[in-house]
Amino acid sequence: MPTTVYFATNRQVTDPADPIGGYPPVMVPPLSPDQMTYGTAFVDGIDIATNAQGVVSQIANTNKGSFPPQALADLSSSGRDILVFIHGFDNTFTDAITRAAFNREWLAASGQPATDTTVVAFSWPSLGKLVSPPILQGDYRADQIMARNSGIHLMSFLAALSPILRANGRRSTLLAHSMGNFALESAVENWFLHGNSR
Repeated sequence: MPTTVYFATNRQVTDPADPIGGYPPVMVPPLSPDQMTYGTAFVDGIDIATNAQGVVSQIANTNKGSFPPQALADLSSSGRDILVFIHGFDNTFTDAITRAAFNREWLAASGQPATDTTVVAFSWPSLGKLVSPPILQGDYRADQIMARNSGIHLMSFLAALSPILRANGRRSTLLAHSMGNFALESAVENWFLHGNSR
């Protein structure tokens, strides 16, 4: 059974149905959160025992600027706690979605109370590259800049999630991996500077 990942991305999407080629490492304009893409992805083939990350088998119900009505209804009525995942350095869009799904399944496999969550991912435009000659740290530095510059988009994403997170007393867990913390730090700064009215 596929794992559902609700997502938002500030990548400039060229083909919302293509998880590999349609989500390049190019950012939408910084002050245009209405250009962000929201949608639902389905990941097949996750196997916790063998560490198989799975593959994105389908992307559906995409929308610019906000969660599409179906995703919003699903998120609001699932009754489960919510896991919010922000990926780190060296992640393509596909990596971000499959890692969000794997984290959800890994937590649920623990059998602990409230670990069977609904997962929502934010994907910023990482290059998805570890090193490239001639400047070996160039890809790391580029991702660092992209993560920091994604703060205002991440702030808008969290603002869109806020009413859902507060509804029905459900708990939310935020998991920001490695360089995703740069994006989160920038989002918090933007929230306090000018975003908490959103």
